[in-house]
Amino acid sequence: MLNKLYDKLKKLVKENHKFLVILFILFGLFNVKLPYYIECPGGILDVSKRVELEQHYTINGSFNLAYVTSFKATIPSLIYASMNKNWDIIKKEDMLMQEKEDVIEYRNHIMLDEANANAVVVAFRKAKEYYNITNRKLIVVYTDEKSDTNLKIGDQIIEVNGVKVDSREDILNLLNDDKITFRVLNDDNEKYAKKVDIDGEKLLGIIISEVKDVDTNIDVRFKFDESESGPSGGFMMALSIYNYLVPEDITH
Repeated sequence: MLNKLYDKLKKLVKENHKFLVILFILFGLFNVKLPYYIECPGGILDVSKRVELEQHYTINGSFNLAYVTSFKATIPSLIYASMNKNWDIIKKEDMLMQEKEDVIEYRNHIMLDEANANAVVVAFRKAKEYYNITNRKLIVVYTDEKSDTNLKIGDQIIEVNGVKVDSREDILNLLNDDKITFRVLNDDNEKYAKKVDIDGEKLLGIIISEVKDVDTNIDVRFKFDESESGPSGGFMMALSIYNYLVPEDITH
């Protein structure tokens, strides 16, 4: 029985070998990833589709943001990008800045949360509606390759030089020494960062995001897809939320 199956398979391959070779080549062309990324225009997004308020005024217009699409290059997309002035080809090492992709995705999602919380605060403050910041998380989202530190991406800072901190401003006020000590949540080991020369400046080489939990009198819900991240839509999000909160439709 196995011999018969083998003979049939052999015959099938022999009769269709040209088609199978072409299929294999096409599979390779469209699926083998090259050490490049492609950046191209993504589209326009109505930010009101990404936020819901429990109760709100009617909006007739819209606030929109333009976004960029980024993906790993294949042979066909690389050829097309080389002929299209609106598509950019970026080397993998330049795109990732010596970081892993999951680290970049983590940072972008944290920054999206930070931008959204800031948008709520700004909109509710401007509309004179109640809001209260109930919690702040100070999260390390980037360490420069030149930095001298044992802080890790995702560390939540709770103390700097023995002083409890509740905001990024608190941290900035404690960065007078050349070596700074940190205490992070759920880690008893001492963390540190030393100032180093980065592009002619004495810096720690660290980016810290301040993510807020905001309590409001009108419930606000965000509806972003997993693939959507980054802080660039914060301003338009703030305008959209504000427009929901006031009688005048400022989109006109």
